[in-house]
Amino acid sequence: MKAAYLVLLVALLVTAVAGYYAHDLVRDKNKLHFDNATRAIETGLHERMLRYINLLENVRALFAASEQVERNEFHTYLSLIDFKLPYAGVLAIQYTPLITPANLPDFHARLQADGFSAKAWDLAGGRNKPLRNAREYFPIEFIEPFNPLAQSFDVSSDPANSRAMTEARDTGRASTSNKITLIDMPHNQVGFLMFLPIYKNEMPHETVSQRRLALQGYLVGVFYMHDLVQVLFKKPQPNINFAIYDEGPLNEQTLLYAYGKFIPGLNNLDAEPFQRSVIFDLPGHRWTLSFSSANAGPPDPEKNLTLWIIICGLLASALLFFINWLHVDRRALAERLAASLSVSEASLAYAQQIAHLGNWELDVDRNELRCSDEIYRIFGLNPQQQDLNFDVFLNAVHPDDKARVETAISESVNHSLPYSIDYRILLPNGNERFIHEQVELITNEEGEISWMAGTVHDITERKRAEQIVLELNTELEKRVLERTQELSLLNQELESFSYSVSHDLRAPLRGINGFAQALLEDYGNRLDETGKDYLRRVQKGSQHMSQLIDDLLKLSRVVRSEIWYDKVNLSDLAQEVVADLAKAQPDRQVEVIMTPDMRVKGDTRLLRLALENLLGNAWKFTEHREHAKIEFGATQQQGKPVFFIRDNGAGFDMAYADKMFGAFQRLHGTEFEGTGIGLATVQRIMHRHGGQIWAEGEPGRGATFHFTLPSKGAHKTQYSHKQNKGISA
Repeated sequence: MKAAYLVLLVALLVTAVAGYYAHDLVRDKNKLHFDNATRAIETGLHERMLRYINLLENVRALFAASEQVERNEFHTYLSLIDFKLPYAGVLAIQYTPLITPANLPDFHARLQADGFSAKAWDLAGGRNKPLRNAREYFPIEFIEPFNPLAQSFDVSSDPANSRAMTEARDTGRASTSNKITLIDMPHNQVGFLMFLPIYKNEMPHETVSQRRLALQGYLVGVFYMHDLVQVLFKKPQPNINFAIYDEGPLNEQTLLYAYGKFIPGLNNLDAEPFQRSVIFDLPGHRWTLSFSSANAGPPDPEKNLTLWIIICGLLASALLFFINWLHVDRRALAERLAASLSVSEASLAYAQQIAHLGNWELDVDRNELRCSDEIYRIFGLNPQQQDLNFDVFLNAVHPDDKARVETAISESVNHSLPYSIDYRILLPNGNERFIHEQVELITNEEGEISWMAGTVHDITERKRAEQIVLELNTELEKRVLERTQELSLLNQELESFSYSVSHDLRAPLRGINGFAQALLEDYGNRLDETGKDYLRRVQKGSQHMSQLIDDLLKLSRVVRSEIWYDKVNLSDLAQEVVADLAKAQPDRQVEVIMTPDMRVKGDTRLLRLALENLLGNAWKFTEHREHAKIEFGATQQQGKPVFFIRDNGAGFDMAYADKMFGAFQRLHGTEFEGTGIGLATVQRIMHRHGGQIWAEGEPGRGATFHFTLPSKGAHKTQYSHKQNKGISA
């Protein structure tokens, strides 16, 4: 009896361990299925966006090839495009010219000439009402397929479009709008617009200012989210919840599309085994793609593997116990145990779906090759003018891939094996394409190949999308590293700041200053000059302490505040700062030499604060010079601009150069006013922009402060040191 119970206990333990590992196996397989399915959706959505941009670029070519595109030309060109399959989700393509109040009557005259009575209208007034007062309008002149509800509508009157229109105009590239609501559409009626600028043919548009002057109008793609995304689900995905959100917080206001029983991002999906959320970059915009699994995994024979192992294990345990109870011999018991525990596992293979872009067949016995027209299109050939044979095919293969393709064909023919290969081809016009070829073979009774067939798939867009994903991942890793370095510096400064101003010092200082002033006003006649001087020193000390606290708080804000990058003209900011300094001390005579139009990309507020401190120091330390002089310019070092501010003031000893950018470090004693915080603030601002600052000087002969700002996003300008008009005060 003890042996029977021992066998039962061991069998139950084996069953429990097997069930545990089977559960992990099934979960890992389901996780892989979920990741592959969500990444396939993400890749498919990216490919569709590239296809839409290419469509708008093709239509823009119509405007580039003609001085004035007429309505019938626009209609004829777009009527050749099938919006249903390759461009599913595209509701319409619109042309919106730039119209000013001066040429608005001409626009209405063109509409009447085309047989339309409607005039330009906007959201504020509605149809048949006067337009709002504006410097420019963008009413819809052409729209295909034609929609009378949208004709003549001023798209710039919708606030959801202004950001995308401005970015498209200034960059020359496509830009996507925020979420919009479409008219007379089923389901959730959600969509968006994509703007592509059209510039006047005779005007240059290389820079932002040139693009703004040369703008003629926009091509606008109108997209319906339901049809756009639904085409990605060629096969139902019952095990995936999927949602797309517009840029911003995840809520019902930003929800663009939802698929599945629950909505990831809105519903509480903590119980779901798998979740994933990614930022999806669009032209000039961003979406958030949110995924979650609808249940534990795909319906397959292994879904209940754990349950079956436990059931079979329990049955086997009972069987072993029963066999041992009946005193069956060990050999028979082992055979019965092996027969009971042998559970066959069904294997699941994912077959590659053959692309329907082109196919070919070769009858080896008759030496007859038949190719579909799509094969000729992929290879850039005309089926009526040239036959596609093996020599033509091999000559089209890219020289770097030819040896690999020949090896694959040779091994396939010699060993009667199918093959699948990716390679590049060169078209007659020199363009390069990526294709995927898959070949199957049939042999006769003697084992010789009698028939071959294959498919050719143009995967150029997929390869480009993969390259884009690789570049985005590289850029993301770089940003994470830069952010980590910034946070490290911030933590160090916050520790120092928290230690220095951990208590509220303002209230005691106000009390000291107030009571000192009260003593002077109320009891001044009872004090001699020495007592009054002591009180004035108390006031001056408290005021200096208050200024010190203000500078510390300013330094803290510099460290903690978020940077907003924009195009900044340092020359203009410096002129404003110098003008303020001259206004504060109108009796001073200072010669200011400044290089004009020095442009960078950075935070305007922080860069102005840095210039206020640097120019303010130069102004202050030249105070005792009869002929004070301040220079602000830039030089080129290793192809990058290095800015400098030079003065002929008091200067400093280079032995203390390392200390001057620390907080509370003052090199000139009480001769000049200051708190010792200004240069520390400047250094933090430069570090937050990814730049550097250093100083050179000599006592009595002035100082020069050099600083750099990152070249990323900055204008690559060769600065010439030209003297701007001097400022005298």
